[in-house]
Amino acid sequence: MAYDVEEAKKLVVEAGKKLLETGLIARTWGNVSARISDTQFVITPSGRAYDTLTPDEVVVVNIDDCSHEGDIKPSSEKGIHADAYKHHPLVNFVIHTHQKAATIVSITGMEIKNVYVYSALVVLGTIGQTVFTMLIWALVTDCLDYSEWKFNERSDGSMYSLYTFSRKIGSTIASTGVSFGLAAIGFVSGSNVVQTAEAVNGIYFLVNIIPVVTCALELIGVGLIFNLNKETTEQMYAELKAK
Repeated sequence: MAYDVEEAKKLVVEAGKKLLETGLIARTWGNVSARISDTQFVITPSGRAYDTLTPDEVVVVNIDDCSHEGDIKPSSEKGIHADAYKHHPLVNFVIHTHQKAATIVSITGMEIKNVYVYSALVVLGTIGQTVFTMLIWALVTDCLDYSEWKFNERSDGSMYSLYTFSRKIGSTIASTGVSFGLAAIGFVSGSNVVQTAEAVNGIYFLVNIIPVVTCALELIGVGLIFNLNKETTEQMYAELKAK
């Protein structure tokens, strides 16, 4: 049964906030929609953060041609939601997330035989990833202090801008590399496609070995280039404090 339009908008906003709180989406990723009739649904807008999203910003979209009401642009993936409502009359709510684990499972087509073991491994992997992310953020402040210590100049804005820019470059190289990597291992896109054993093994390699190698290279770089040990750090902060 379809929702009332105002009720649907509120439910979409609430779902978006819950997804953000649980870590299933980040920033403006993913999208949420709800059916309001046989011909229309409401969906999250494009490029707007979930934590500040209001029901007035949720967009009404027509199922047949994906045209929308108002001046706010709907999610770019409105077509996927429209197809879901068009081909599945019993579907009244659609949530699309970008969680890494689900993405990997879906493209490999592998079967999760023990959901408890799988969930435990995902938790452990998330802990490791979070610790590493926090370490990198901590190094940014160390770089600022080191720069002030060595060159008597502190450029917080420039340093954080450079850090953000570098991450964007890294993300671009990674996403492009994944596209070439999937093509190289023989991955075939599309629904109801069974990947070959070589393609599945290649995906395992891409999502496991490559991150390990790049993290190892980063740690080597930190150790050899950014060699700021405890003794040097204490000296640095003592001299900065004395200024």
